[in-house]
Amino acid sequence: MSVEIGDEAPGFELPDQHGKPVKLSSFRGAKNVVLVFYPLAFSPVCSGELCAMREDFPEVTGDDVELLTVSVDSFFSHKVWAEQENFQFSLLADFWPHGGVAKTYGVFDETRGLAVRGTFIIDKEGIVRWKVVNPVPQARDIADYQKALAELALCAMVVVSPPRNSALGRRPGTPGTIAFPWAGGCRAHRASQRARRGPRGFISPGDIRAVLPVRHPAGGPGAWQAEPVPPGRGR
Repeated sequence: MSVEIGDEAPGFELPDQHGKPVKLSSFRGAKNVVLVFYPLAFSPVCSGELCAMREDFPEVTGDDVELLTVSVDSFFSHKVWAEQENFQFSLLADFWPHGGVAKTYGVFDETRGLAVRGTFIIDKEGIVRWKVVNPVPQARDIADYQKALAELALCAMVVVSPPRNSALGRRPGTPGTIAFPWAGGCRAHRASQRARRGPRGFISPGDIRAVLPVRHPAGGPGAWQAEPVPPGRGR
């Protein structure tokens, strides 16, 4: 079993380095989650990766991003490691059932009994928007995480009123608005860029009423949805 981009992220609850249970669902509607699986605490490559996240990943100190790191180590090992390295983010113990969450996400190495280097970026609606899976010896690049988070932030909903260009297409929803949610290649971002540049044949900046977070309807990722602009969010 593996989890792919566009899938709903499987839920889980694991103890952090303080023994406190952490539920993935607790971040739904509030934060994007960077879920990082790694093989073993204290190992050289894992130490390098997590120390890099401590030093060079300021995005996770914001109000809308949560960093969750997961390995098969016990929370006792995580507690000592976190204190030694001053890790302030969550180190979750996928200790028992051994590697159960890693197996659910398709990143468990059955032969070695540990997780490979899998990272999943999950949006506020619980949908996997980006992933990378590296073999155990190969460290990941934080710049890739940062780029994915930046794209996720830009792929918000652009609400245009009144619609002036039929080429952009009218979709069901609130009359007088067009909503561009996440779609292949981030259509929302491209539409907003065109609006800012104001080229002939596209909407002008004055048409943009607000940029709203994407809410996926029952149709799933990539479906269209238009909503009224909440009070205080329009221009």
